[in-house]
Amino acid sequence: DPTAKIISPGILNWEFTCIGCSGPTMCDNVDGSGYRCGKLWVQEFISEYESRFGEKPPVDVWAIHTYPIDWDNTPNNSPLELASYKGASVKHDAIVIDQLESMRQYLNSNGYSETPMWIGEIAIHVGFDDWTYTNGSYSPVGVYHWENLSDYLSTILDWLEENGADKK
Repeated sequence: DPTAKIISPGILNWEFTCIGCSGPTMCDNVDGSGYRCGKLWVQEFISEYESRFGEKPPVDVWAIHTYPIDWDNTPNNSPLELASYKGASVKHDAIVIDQLESMRQYLNSNGYSETPMWIGEIAIHVGFDDWTYTNGSYSPVGVYHWENLSDYLSTILDWLEENGADKK
């Protein structure tokens, strides 16, 4: 079907992996352990495709899932529990916005300036005061902070509204 759209696999974040997980939390520190960041996957995908077929992958839409995974600062997005990110103390919504901006900059400078990005999934992982890990599963502890989730989503959705493709 020549009208079909080719959507890339949905990468998890761009150059950020996880706070409080084993291994590195940013792409620049990847040493083979921990979680692989989306930026490295996209770079390798484009490079491998170009080496095999002599052209950039014919991707119509780049997909990303944005999760500022952070087990150390709970509840997530609380102004009282700021995450350390790129040398600054920030709320989790700032991590998501930076990931989207960084991916867009990369795509713009690599031949995909007209190719849209789609957010396939967006979430916060720990809305409760804390968590426990017992017998292979996580369990929430304490109060669920709806106000943090509301602030998180409002900030990101407002940013998307202000910076969407139809606004540029």
